[in-house]
Amino acid sequence: MNGIQDLLTGTRAVLPRLMGAALLATVPLAHAATLAVQPQVGEPATKVDLRGSGMGAFETVELRYDDTSLGVARANAEGAFRADDVEIPAVALPGRRPIAAVGRSSGTRATTLFLVRSNWPQFHRGSFRHGEVPHENVLGPDNVARLRLLWNVPSGLTFDTGSPVVADGMVYILTSDLAQRGLLLALDAATGARRWTQPLRSPTVCETTPAVAQGRVYAPSLGRMTAFDARTGAVRWRAGTSFCATAMTPTLADGKLFTTTPDGPNLEARDPASGRLLWSRRVCTGTPSACVINEIYAPLTAGDGAVYVTNSSGGMSAHDANSGRQLWSRMVGSDIIYGAPVVEGEVVYVSLAGFAGHGRLHALDRRTGTRLWTAPTGDFNRATPALADGVLYVGSDGSGLWAIDARTGALRWRQAAVGAVRTSPAVANGVVYLGAEDGRLYALDARTGTVLHSIQIAPVGQRLTPSPAVADGVVYVGTGDRMMAFGLRPGATDTGR
Repeated sequence: MNGIQDLLTGTRAVLPRLMGAALLATVPLAHAATLAVQPQVGEPATKVDLRGSGMGAFETVELRYDDTSLGVARANAEGAFRADDVEIPAVALPGRRPIAAVGRSSGTRATTLFLVRSNWPQFHRGSFRHGEVPHENVLGPDNVARLRLLWNVPSGLTFDTGSPVVADGMVYILTSDLAQRGLLLALDAATGARRWTQPLRSPTVCETTPAVAQGRVYAPSLGRMTAFDARTGAVRWRAGTSFCATAMTPTLADGKLFTTTPDGPNLEARDPASGRLLWSRRVCTGTPSACVINEIYAPLTAGDGAVYVTNSSGGMSAHDANSGRQLWSRMVGSDIIYGAPVVEGEVVYVSLAGFAGHGRLHALDRRTGTRLWTAPTGDFNRATPALADGVLYVGSDGSGLWAIDARTGALRWRQAAVGAVRTSPAVANGVVYLGAEDGRLYALDARTGTVLHSIQIAPVGQRLTPSPAVADGVVYVGTGDRMMAFGLRPGATDTGR
């Protein structure tokens, strides 16, 4: 009897525990809160989409980037939340930074990382050729004098070469290594270490600047326009005819790859992913029935549905980006045009070389080609002007750097001390960077033209033609035979690789 009672007593003791365990098994376990961001990489002021879960039902979720508020989101009944078009702070520094979501009631916290990284992916940074970094948060007028050499690597055997581009932690440049008839170099942006090379087999000195987008590098190689894998250098496609002339610099805009070819001359549009030809048109000044064809010396400019092309006789034409149809053409002047047009709003700016002090900058209505104003800019202007904060910066081979008001054409200032300038200037956070014929890299105050700093990067008299590129507090510049990077200190930038 006692045995039966003990059994019943034990059963009564265990039963509640068994029932409790069964009850717990029916309750969903709480999951750790999550947060995801898309895209995961971008420049300051990039707009991102945030998605998260694991918050309290219907609670307010505070969103933060480091110590900066990004606003709030509202969780649903399941604790999930979303926030679209959230802007990364415009003052964000390069590198990986945490984005946090915190439940205001529950205190639940979720984090993810966002990589702040700026690129300079094609000639003069963008297809409108502004040559400006809109959110440079490392270098500025107050600290540019502390620039120091980060790395210095050999790149070629001649002084004429294309300009560097910077994308996704890599630097790409076309060189005129005459022993191998030109190379496409891919360098680590942080160290200058060579990652891969591809031969160009160019019969001439290479002055083309490559372009980078969607994991592909575009450049002329083996006489054809070629797309390379940006990480490995593997050939993705080859198409058409293309050589190393400056005019054949590839340009990415409106989802297309634009370039000019030596025969015709022709203007071509291709699909960037496959190389498939979308259209090809003759480039001329005048009407189709009275077409004057001249050699093209300058890179083209494209964007917002139009492509702008200049020629060696001072002519210029605009073409529809979807069909190649000529929209307008005109003679801007009678001199050679070496620099690419620059587009801002409804205006396209173009610099004519000029000789004996007759160089001029012209502002045209980009819809019609009508001249709005013209301004003197010294002589023998070979560079593409830079445009930042309503000012155009124009290099002259004979009279230094000119700063011209973009609205009126009035002279803001001129800095003659830098001497002959053939590089296209770069502008970032109030500083203008350029190379001059005295072999120095200059940093000028963008407001006044005052020389803030200069560094000897080549022998005096060596003609510097590659234009500088600026990204994440580093200035990349080529001398033709060498490629260099200057910054505040080694390792200051997280490239995110």
